[in-house]
Amino acid sequence: MLVPLVVVGGIALLALAQTTKGRIDWHTDNPPSDPVPQPDPIVRPQLPIGPPPPPDPRRQDRIARLFVLDTLDASLPPGGRGAIEKRYAMAADWVKEKVGRNVAYHPEVTYLQLPYTSDWIRRVVLSGAADNGRHERNNKSGSPLFGTPRRPASAYRTPLHPGGLPALIFDSLESYARIENKPLDNPRNPDLTQYNQNWMFIVRGAGGYAAGGAHYPGSRESVGYAICGDSVLTAWLSESTNERNMAHEVIFIDDTLGRHEWEIGWDKNNIDFDLARRRFYGTPNAQTGSFIHESFHAIFNAVHVSLQDLEEIGRANEWYADPVDNIMGGSHLDWPNTAIQQVTLAEIDDGDYYV
Repeated sequence: MLVPLVVVGGIALLALAQTTKGRIDWHTDNPPSDPVPQPDPIVRPQLPIGPPPPPDPRRQDRIARLFVLDTLDASLPPGGRGAIEKRYAMAADWVKEKVGRNVAYHPEVTYLQLPYTSDWIRRVVLSGAADNGRHERNNKSGSPLFGTPRRPASAYRTPLHPGGLPALIFDSLESYARIENKPLDNPRNPDLTQYNQNWMFIVRGAGGYAAGGAHYPGSRESVGYAICGDSVLTAWLSESTNERNMAHEVIFIDDTLGRHEWEIGWDKNNIDFDLARRRFYGTPNAQTGSFIHESFHAIFNAVHVSLQDLEEIGRANEWYADPVDNIMGGSHLDWPNTAIQQVTLAEIDDGDYYV
């Protein structure tokens, strides 16, 4: 079913084609270093054999929902939904095992279409990043630009949507939900607050964008949220469709002088992080790890955990006990051969959060 495009006050609102199932920051994580050979991993307790049943599709409380947002010019390829749902189920199973509790990723995926092109979404992302980063300074050690202010390229100096990509998503969903009279699909419906939901978005055109945050009192939105872009989408689709995996083209692509993609002079032909490692961290497994990582920001309000964090509390051995960085650590893209550090588990609510 196609919902007509609605224009209010000269602003194009959401025209969504829907079928169901059937602390925001631009990504500035440093690229992961190569794993250091270390002792065998700690043996972690496992759940009893046999996966728990999926949550009831009618359930509303304490649930994490996944939305896949397509654009006008880039619909999912044949088989795309199956590829997404396979990886989504794999992520849910991994979390059940590693976290040791039933985190309720809702079993149904909601597919929507934004009334924009993927290129326009990309420019929203980059102009939002430029707006947030114009007061930052170059932090590339050894670069002649080290310590100098970052300068947005002319194409990205003016934000295309106030509030950037998250605001665009929530503005669009709010409009759609009102048009279709679907209050439970309105992220700004105050009645949703009581359900403690977290909404996850995979967005065509968003490139390597990745962000997430829990709901907090006073937030305009009534849900927590996590957002991933083309790095996750194309990696997942590339497994069983004709979609090309472009994750390596949008992650870890600062140039050798430390300039971001939205900066004046960024040299796409002189990327600092080599192609082989970018491909390694752009595999479907790696990008499933990225998806889990962002969902944990929303669901558990989990924070990044670095080697330095663990060193400060005398627990650096927990970092080295994993073959690669942990799921909430500096790389957060490694999966499935990784684990959640105990310091991260301590950040997760003590109560039986999702059952």
